[in-house]
Amino acid sequence: MTREASLAAGSRGESSDPRRAGLVGSSAAIRRLESQLRGLAALPFPVLFTGEPGSGRRRAAQALHAIGPWADAPLLEFDARDALPQGGLAARGAVILANVEALSSDAQSLWSRIARGRALGPRLLATASPAFPLRAREGGFDPELAAALLRFEVQVAPLRQRRGDIAELARHFAAEIARELARPEQRLSEGALAALRDASWLGNVAELRGVVERTLAFSMGDEVSGEEVEAVLGEVRLSVAVLRERRRIEERDALLRALESHGGNIARAAQQLGRSRAALYRLAEKHGIALSRRRA
Repeated sequence: MTREASLAAGSRGESSDPRRAGLVGSSAAIRRLESQLRGLAALPFPVLFTGEPGSGRRRAAQALHAIGPWADAPLLEFDARDALPQGGLAARGAVILANVEALSSDAQSLWSRIARGRALGPRLLATASPAFPLRAREGGFDPELAAALLRFEVQVAPLRQRRGDIAELARHFAAEIARELARPEQRLSEGALAALRDASWLGNVAELRGVVERTLAFSMGDEVSGEEVEAVLGEVRLSVAVLRERRRIEERDALLRALESHGGNIARAAQQLGRSRAALYRLAEKHGIALSRRRA
């Protein structure tokens, strides 16, 4: 599935400032990210954005494209878990490939050719988990594609490492959401901002936006209180805990099924799961599965 990325109006080609392209925050981590984007903007090479889900990898990739010399060319987005693009890609512009670690072997070959084409095709901007570079270096990925992606890696910090940005992000989201809901903008009280700053944010910036949106949707006053934010945070924490346990069970079951289907063969099970052997051993240890007994 493809879609042209929607960037803030006026951000394309107007400035080399990543903030004009949607980056929000004043922390050292954000200033470092802005510096990296400015340095990479004019280069034709692929860039890999690594970070936890919800940390803003996609937005950073959009910002890089928006401040570069090809900003007026198309920016398309794909997810590595979707079907391969049909009909080819534009010769200019850029493509954001999300969750690159989920690419199948056949898809890796295709994207490897795109990554090495440079001037012959769109610029490749990929996103991946923090664990992907190690897996790629261990040999669990197409070596040419891995080399192209790892040449310029940009690490996007999780929200818990940039707590100083939370108030600025929350106000930004509040204004954005007010426009989406066609409501007057509501002020976030100091109590509301304090509650947001104290939260754990395992879901990072994406989770913060979701909490702000849910809080504003339920609040009809001119100012949002800390109690209103705490109520929504309580609901989110409960749902996150349930989801995390569900994912843990699904992950363990997937590992057991892969081992069963390959008679306990570690290499084949790792290949089926799209992981390196070392990563599979760590996963088995995490879930208390004794691989030596399964091989026997």
